[in-house]
Amino acid sequence: MFMNANTQEQTWNNSRRGKRESSLPHEHVFTIIMGSLRLLVLQWQTGNYGFDLPAAAEKSWQSLEIMPSKKKGDSHEKKNHSH
Repeated sequence: MFMNANTQEQTWNNSRRGKRESSLPHEHVFTIIMGSLRLLVLQWQTGNYGFDLPAAAEKSWQSLEIMPSKKKGDSHEKKNHSH
């Protein structure tokens, strides 16, 4: 599946509606979203269409929407983080 820059930007804008600003590059967010959806469709196809694709896609989308986003000024790693 090939998406042009306008489609990428539209997907990005739709995905962040009402959400806080992400410091991730738009291209990375687009790749994460589209990669997740493509994997889901592949699993559906290789599983002989054995599950409700729209319901699974909705659950995946909800998970992607609540993924934490890094606020501006946050460091990559938390200070005083112990393993």
